[in-house]
Amino acid sequence: MPSAPSHIRASECSVLVTSRPSPRREMEGILQELKVIAKARDHQVGSMTCYAVNRGLCRQRLGTYGLETVLKGQDNPGAYFDVWSTLFDKYGFVKEELVDHDYHKGTGCWGRELDKGTFIYVLDVQVPIKYRRAGIGSLMIRKLLESDRVKAGDFLVACEMPVQDPSANTMAANETARLRQIDFLRHNHFRRIGRTFFFACCSDKSHPSRNVRPADEPESDVIAYEEQEEMNADNILFAQGLSDAGAMSREAHKNPIHNAVGLSPDMRYYYTAPGMGIPVDVFIRQCHTKNPTSVRKRNQRGLTPLHAAAINSNLLAVKTLLELGATDDLTKMDNAMGKTPYELVKFVMDVERETVERTGKKWDGFSQKSLEVAWTLRRAAGEDVGPLEEYVAQYKWGCTCGKCALGWFSLRMRYRMMREAAMLSGFMTDSTPSYRPGRVTAEDLVNAIGLDYIPPRLRRDITEAFWLSYRGIVVAILDICCCGGDIVPQPLVALRAANTTGNPRPYIEHGAKADYAVDFVLNNAKTASLLGDGDFDTMMEESETDANVRRAWDTLPRCENDLEFDSVRRQLKLSDTMGPYFN
Repeated sequence: MPSAPSHIRASECSVLVTSRPSPRREMEGILQELKVIAKARDHQVGSMTCYAVNRGLCRQRLGTYGLETVLKGQDNPGAYFDVWSTLFDKYGFVKEELVDHDYHKGTGCWGRELDKGTFIYVLDVQVPIKYRRAGIGSLMIRKLLESDRVKAGDFLVACEMPVQDPSANTMAANETARLRQIDFLRHNHFRRIGRTFFFACCSDKSHPSRNVRPADEPESDVIAYEEQEEMNADNILFAQGLSDAGAMSREAHKNPIHNAVGLSPDMRYYYTAPGMGIPVDVFIRQCHTKNPTSVRKRNQRGLTPLHAAAINSNLLAVKTLLELGATDDLTKMDNAMGKTPYELVKFVMDVERETVERTGKKWDGFSQKSLEVAWTLRRAAGEDVGPLEEYVAQYKWGCTCGKCALGWFSLRMRYRMMREAAMLSGFMTDSTPSYRPGRVTAEDLVNAIGLDYIPPRLRRDITEAFWLSYRGIVVAILDICCCGGDIVPQPLVALRAANTTGNPRPYIEHGAKADYAVDFVLNNAKTASLLGDGDFDTMMEESETDANVRRAWDTLPRCENDLEFDSVRRQLKLSDTMGPYFN
């Protein structure tokens, strides 16, 4: 075999793109490993490894946090920069603030198109040092985008922090490697997603990202803040979250209020020594008396005491700091986390929720303490948040739009169920069972839409009166969803509504429950959503759909509760194990 060439031009290279399905059975159709190999003169001169994730199948099969489940099973250098938790929500949709928030969206070149197509994570691009700067890495990126492995609407994502280079063993070398990685990504049409560490690229040359000049892009929040500060050893340890005892002790001495609000076990007393406690508000006032600027002093991450109090949900500290003049810090985002005090407490609340949900346990809503901190901060910022009691009721169950009925039934969820109930009730008129005495047939279960949501023990002797009564409850659910206010389609409410417009007695006397009808509508709405086959959302985007229908949908505010079907099920007191029932 000839010896490896000392110099290579990209034009001499051949590039092969291959794919390999995941060996994990549960990942079949969801995850593929893509390999890009560049060769010249019978020698490998470059390689690239990517993971392609079909998020639609991921949502259907793995449910919430499915994307995290997929990516955690792969080699992921720089785990500190978790792509799934940074960019996506628990369903694998891009986070709202990265496309809609005036600050967090950065240049705003990326939008909801990131919710569609295959997500291809570029794990690493490797080119031996002697072959670098010859365009080989760029050639591999281009050939991947041109290959049949990348479809229209798919996008590549890469981190600005490259795979650790063994030769980059100093801070300066690591920073040089990072800047080189950013230059490489930008040269190949990658543009930053919001203000994160991640860049995206798509093959569509008309995409808005292609019009963004590198000079116009912001840095990530952490890097942007670090560039403003002198990064000594303590700064670096603190920024990386390392628990070096000496550094942390010095940090506590330099920023006593930050330390106090985070180390008060009950958030009311700060223990200056074992057995010696002082009310945290008294401690803050003492610090303020000694040095009035202490209540606004930033720590190594650029966080003010108000930020620290918020992230620790220390209500007493928040109130005291606001009273002592920290109100100007309510809008401060120029810190390593890029967040205001309110955004920090919301961030912590979301993390606490995710921690519970990942274990499969029932989430009981946000805590009263955290909600009161959030309310206090928003009110101090001049927002009209109403009385505390109403705020807690509205936001306890994850509402972000402020319009959810009872704090959990969003307007888009209501609209989905309304449209689904209307469609299903129509199908029930046109598709009926045979009404033959005895057990229903397999043909009945296919032809009679909704019959499979009636338990098998109740399917004997289905009569026309029963069917009309069953359909009447579905129509009642439709009517309830057409109403505004706090009326929600609870089974008992649906039954009462059906009693005013029809006759639910044949259905009830047969032993059936209104729960079955609500389950029928809710489950089908979920199947038609983006957590299922997405038929409803596709219909809302089609030009053939009535313009008034599309307009009604488009004008509804987005909310984190829009796809919380499992939460709605629990709130409606429906069993986790219901229809469809099979013989």
